[in-house]
Parts: sequence; C-alpha cells; structure tokens
Amino acid sequence: MSHYWVEDNLFKGRLEIPISVGTKGGAISTNPSYINTHKIMGFPSSAELAQVMVSVGLAQNFAALRAMSIEGIQRGHMNLHARNVAIQAGIPTDQVNHAVDFMKARNRINA
Repeated sequence: MSHYWVEDNLFKGRLEIPISVGTKGGAISTNPSYINTHKIMGFPSSAELAQVMVSVGLAQNFAALRAMSIEGIQRGHMNLHARNVAIQAGIPTDQVNHAVDFMKARNRINA
C-alpha cells in the first residue's frame, strides 16, 4: 500500500488505499469535531482533504518503520518476548528477571 523512493534528490512516498472522502452532507455537518477541524483547515475540498489524509498516513507509516528499525524498540520487544517465554515455561515470578538475563546473555530466547 505504501511505497517510498528517491527521485531527483527528493524523498517521495505514495500511499494507495481505497477511501471515500466527503466534506458535505449526512451527519458530517452535525459533528462538532468535524466542523472545527474543517474550519481550522480552511474548508478544504474532498480532494484536498484526501491529500491531507494520505500525507498523515505516509507520515505514520514512515514513523512506524523508523521505530521498528531503531535498536531501542527491538531490544524492548526482545525483553518482552523473553519475559513471556520465561513465564510460559513456568519460571517462578521472583526468578523471571534472572531467566530473562540468562537468555539474553546466551543470545537465545527459548524455553
């Protein structure tokens, strides 16, 4: 759904999702959050609002990719995984941290 590339020294992204965007009609005009947000945005057309939604989607996707690639989130995930493995293996609660440290020291997380 999302694609990134570099073209002419510019980082570009594209997001393709089926979405219908409306700015008038139905319950939209009675929702205070919509009314205020639409006003703040300068009353964009449906096409402009769709472009904003895609931009936000790309930014969120790119932020998630960054978060998954940095060492901190990987380490945190592996710590959580090691804790779950220790608990599922029946390690007593007061020994779980020791078991996690043991698995990490061996660089093998398994029961």
